[in-house]
Amino acid sequence: MWNLDEGRSAKARSWKIVEELQATVALLNEARVPTGGLRGQIMGGESTVGRDDKIRKWSTAIFSPHKLHDPEDVWTTAWGKRRAPLANTRAGSWTAAVVSIPDVGEVTAVALYGLLDERSDASVHRSLSDLTPLFEDRRYGERLVIGGDLNTWTGWAAGSRHLARDEAVLQRIEAFGFVDCLVAAQKSDRGPLAGCPCRFGDACTHTRTRLDRNNPEIPYQMDYLFASPALAAGLITCEALDMGENNPSDHFPIRATFAK
Repeated sequence: MWNLDEGRSAKARSWKIVEELQATVALLNEARVPTGGLRGQIMGGESTVGRDDKIRKWSTAIFSPHKLHDPEDVWTTAWGKRRAPLANTRAGSWTAAVVSIPDVGEVTAVALYGLLDERSDASVHRSLSDLTPLFEDRRYGERLVIGGDLNTWTGWAAGSRHLARDEAVLQRIEAFGFVDCLVAAQKSDRGPLAGCPCRFGDACTHTRTRLDRNNPEIPYQMDYLFASPALAAGLITCEALDMGENNPSDHFPIRATFAK
């Protein structure tokens, strides 16, 4: 999972790194689809229209060397009376695909982004409302990964007016039963994230996923990866890769491995 970020030339370098990481499936944010040369399939990565009506030439995207296809349809009512395609009420904020992985089967992947041309928590909440029928459909929700740059930060100091709202975003995702992979993969003796200003003290489970060049001393976590219980049960590792000066983005890729 990665926010490619930055300008056009940096995005080109980012795509090269995506291929070098050899991910089975990559969940991408702020992605601009390259003109050619990639060995795999891409869904999304077209454009996002801002609240100012300006078209951003990037969006969420999913890339895989394996076959991708759209979820066919989902139940649209709680009592299961009608099926219909998923509806994205804000193009570019999320991309969903079913990945056909050899020797594994089909896994549902969702790239999710917290848009900042509006309030990021409002953006994610709307996307989760769009995606709820997908999560509740056993054909797709049983083996599902969802992740992205949510622009959600729970490292605010106690009393911050932002803290409860950002916590509510993550709690809503976890309410579907999804497991925070970065937290689940942490060793029991890791201790709190060094330099984290959060209110949790020794119980801090944050992982740095972003380098703010204006505040490099603050270890921000804006990016997350969640998995359904069936996949999380086979979680082997999950980490944010700090590539230092070689990183064309100010976000770190999150890489997780799961048992087959």
